[in-house]
Amino acid sequence: MAVVVQAAFFVEVLALETQWGVEFSYVEAGDFAVGAVEQACPA
Repeated sequence: MAVVVQAAFFVEVLALETQWGVEFSYVEAGDFAVGAVEQACPA
């Protein structure tokens, strides 16, 4: 039972990543850049 749920969840995550992969990549890159700037220039 748990394996079926896990497989369904995995497929759904893959589908979401395919649909929103570009947007998520941009958000992650933006977050990384903000974090790097904050570390380089502490307020």
